[in-house]
Amino acid sequence: MVQSYDEEGVFVHSFIDSDTILRIADEDYKAQGAGANANPYYIQFELTHEDSQKGFAEQLANAAYYTAYMLKKYDLPVTLGQEDGEGTIWTHEMVSLYLGGTDHVDPTDYWTETANDYFGTDYDVEDFVELVQAYYNAL
Repeated sequence: MVQSYDEEGVFVHSFIDSDTILRIADEDYKAQGAGANANPYYIQFELTHEDSQKGFAEQLANAAYYTAYMLKKYDLPVTLGQEDGEGTIWTHEMVSLYLGGTDHVDPTDYWTETANDYFGTDYDVEDFVELVQAYYNAL
């Protein structure tokens, strides 16, 4: 996965799966994974697609922990991105809808479909923000 990003000129700070938070670059480097209107401003990570209930749950936990850790590190609050550009937690889809410069919709479909397949429920960015807040409070 890292290799294909290298070939396509896309750059994120970390990759996250059920077992690992793989930090490939310092957050001081500008990412190139969420479009020109978001790249200079946000720490970005890519989620692999998990193929088990346990793996998906562990990946969400790792992503939420990483997000909480970075927010704490930079003394930022846990806030959902907003149409006016405010907020600290953004999905690629939210960048597409609110900031522009990209047309991607991840991880919305992945979260929705995988949560439904493995747990028979929905999972969305609001659920993710709640999980991030729990980790943030524990740090």
